[in-house]
Amino acid sequence: MLAHTQFCWPGDNTIEATNLAIDYVIDAMSSDQKDHRDEKTGRAFVVVVSDANFRRYRMDPLWWSEALKRDARVDGHAVMIG
Repeated sequence: MLAHTQFCWPGDNTIEATNLAIDYVIDAMSSDQKDHRDEKTGRAFVVVVSDANFRRYRMDPLWWSEALKRDARVDGHAVMIG
């Protein structure tokens, strides 16, 4: 992981990545629903792993909370690493 982080762009993309993950899951659920019209579509979940250095990038943690809860079909969960 250390070698990977040496080549990452600076900044925090936690919220953007969360939104992309939720969009991906919603799209997958929509296409799955078309293939299985007679079955009920369940709920999905997204787990986001982040160092989430919000203070450094002047981000409000509530923004991440809102992103994780933005669609009732998706249960969002956060794993913080330090």
